[in-house]
Amino acid sequence: MHTMAVHLTTGWPLLAAAAALAVVVALVVLILIAVRRARRRAEAAASPDPATPAGAPAGADQLGGSADTRSPGTAPRGQSPVGAPRGQSLGREVPTRTPGAGAQPAPRTAPDPPAIGPADRLAIGDAAPAADEPVPVTERRWSEIDMRELAAASRQLARPVLRGVVTGGSGEPLADAVLTVINVAGGQAGNARTGADGGYQLTMPAEGGYVVIARGLNHEPHAATVEVHGVLTTCDIRLASSAGLTGTVADPDGSPVAGATVILTNTSGAVVSALRSNAHGGYGVTDLTPGLYTVTATAPEREPMALLVDVPPTGIARQDVTFAPRTLTLAGTTRHSDGRPLADIRVSVVDSSGTEVATTYSDAAGRYEFAGLRPGHYTVAASGYPLVSTPLDAIGRVEDHDIRLGYAGSPATTATVDEEYAQ
Repeated sequence: MHTMAVHLTTGWPLLAAAAALAVVVALVVLILIAVRRARRRAEAAASPDPATPAGAPAGADQLGGSADTRSPGTAPRGQSPVGAPRGQSLGREVPTRTPGAGAQPAPRTAPDPPAIGPADRLAIGDAAPAADEPVPVTERRWSEIDMRELAAASRQLARPVLRGVVTGGSGEPLADAVLTVINVAGGQAGNARTGADGGYQLTMPAEGGYVVIARGLNHEPHAATVEVHGVLTTCDIRLASSAGLTGTVADPDGSPVAGATVILTNTSGAVVSALRSNAHGGYGVTDLTPGLYTVTATAPEREPMALLVDVPPTGIARQDVTFAPRTLTLAGTTRHSDGRPLADIRVSVVDSSGTEVATTYSDAAGRYEFAGLRPGHYTVAASGYPLVSTPLDAIGRVEDHDIRLGYAGSPATTATVDEEYAQ
């Protein structure tokens, strides 16, 4: 079972920092708007008014000035334009008086209001430009781009962040692991790769439940659910290696050995795993880093067995362990019938088929020893005096198997067997 540690942490300092940054963004927006208005005023003041003739006195474009603000061709009240007959004005006919005709004088017509240019419009209440005076395209585009970037930055600050570390089975960080985040509807919400330290960070579209899928080189993929809340959410993921080792522990005849201890060590000598074989002699180790390992198996009444195995990057390697045939040691003392130890006595071991398996001679203290005997039924014989033989069932280490020798008329020989099982 893969494990994963999911920690949900909301950082209040980060919330305060985000709020402060939002205030800064708002101030920048206000400054940009003020700069934009000042720029428009400067451009309007610098451009000439097409309705004002060249050489007109200063202040002619302001309302309430002393200069004549009427458009060209408009004569003062009671006067005709230059070159026009009296009683006519440019653009309209005025009835003239005819003496003696009794005609009524024509009502006075108010003069046309003075023309107001773009600069006047900006000066009066800072009104927006008229429809016939569009804002320059470049200025409008730059303003729109600035606003879009500021809005995008504000939205980015408000989005939650998901981050964490991806590690292997032994806790080592996994670089270049691939992560994919999907929402509850199955749509992709983001993807990323881990860095050299195994860390990753994703900006999530919104808070809520997501599924994080992680996959690393030579590791089994893993999926986990996470609830994203607040500004920051932490999700650490542990990936199990796809490499492993399995096998069985058996005796030389092939019978399984249950309860055998199997120890796995790496090239540094550190114990990676220690377990016991099951009822069928089987064992298995998963989540291994590829490389060389030493498999050591031990069991009661058996010599330890150690083997070298190479675990590939992917897949499960197999290494069976078979104990060497068990061997026993037989030792004892050759004695005279009166109990005195006898030296230089020939002692031999004969198996159940009558075959002499081993032969030795007793030392000065009468001691003899046979090593490397396999479990079975044997006969121990000593010569130098009249032959004396005694049966022996060797199933463990035998330390004291004494043999008494004598001649005719001596007390009857006796055989004492003291068996001690080696652990």
